Amino acid sequence: MMSANPILAIRRHITLSVPQVVFDRLGEMAKAVGMSRADYAQMLFDAAYATRCKDTGDVELEAACSAAVLLWGNGFDTHKIALALKLDEPVVQRMLDCFRRVRDAA
Repeated sequence: MMSANPILAIRRHITLSVPQVVFDRLGEMAKAVGMSRADYAQMLFDAAYATRCKDTGDVELEAACSAAVLLWGNGFDTHKIALALKLDEPVVQRMLDCFRRVRDAA
């Protein structure tokens, strides 16, 4: 998945290991949306990084993650957030679940 932002065009590789159950679930989720497991994992990583670290260079991704957390913090439910951001509700739910895990671990 290439970005229109030239700063994001150069990609580096890292190796991650995940438990078998995570590997299997990534495959299921990726297949459901017609993506490869690696591309789907990259998408999840990018969203999690944008939510936690902000400085990704991908303004649209950062805005979507920030808006989801902001709306949720102001009492909006996931359905209303999804409608406002034009995202699928399960995507919003996963973004917020990730945010909660990071927040609770801090």
